Amino acid sequence: YPEAAGKISERLGIMEDDWYTGNDASESNVYGYNNLLALAEDDYGLSREFGGEVKEYMAIRSVEVLRADERFCVFLITDYRDLGEAPGETLARACCFDAKTGELMKAERQSDDPEGLKAAVLAEFAPNETDQQAKLTLRFFNGEGSTASEDEFVDVAKLNYSENEGFGSELLLNVEGRAEDLAVYSVFWGEEPSLMDQAYYAGYLQDTALKLEMSFAGDLPGHAIRYRDAAGEHILFMELSGEDGSPILTSFQP
Repeated sequence: YPEAAGKISERLGIMEDDWYTGNDASESNVYGYNNLLALAEDDYGLSREFGGEVKEYMAIRSVEVLRADERFCVFLITDYRDLGEAPGETLARACCFDAKTGELMKAERQSDDPEGLKAAVLAEFAPNETDQQAKLTLRFFNGEGSTASEDEFVDVAKLNYSENEGFGSELLLNVEGRAEDLAVYSVFWGEEPSLMDQAYYAGYLQDTALKLEMSFAGDLPGHAIRYRDAAGEHILFMELSGEDGSPILTSFQP
């Protein structure tokens, strides 16, 4: 539904602009990446001029897709703010959109407990049980062979600024069938591969696609996807084909 996708993207874009600019901030509640940056610069200048400890300010945003299918698009947006005085503040917001109309279905749910809110929203919007297995394929974003059109993907990459710094290629991960608890990790290679930092997460994906930004370097895969379907849990590694250089998903063979 391209029109619905446009509405959802517009709403998320406004939220992202507010986070960067702090448009909805007040004198009593400093908010927004740019406002915190200005505050940190002022504090640093005062510390250099009059002495004293230099505070460390932080503004981090992460976005998780809790569900994306023909019925709902549900996002969990978590903001962490540190004004240089421990502990910092965490605010999580859950947004549920109608996938056919693009309309926000209910008021945002907010909590200072991201994991608790995530569990509640996943339970509320859990799809019906299914015996459907998932088939995952990977391609460059502007390449051929997608099962979804360019207008039918969930774009989380442009929202996860803190995760994507230094990433290279834009990829489209196509999901045929339904995948649950899908996460993308970086990989550490020892005697066996270990999944490390999580870069992306989606609670439920069905017959849709997820836009990612990844880099490929070295001879071993640097990222892997773990997900669950009716057949159980799977781990696939993201690498480039030795034949034509296209991105592919492979299983680990010890």
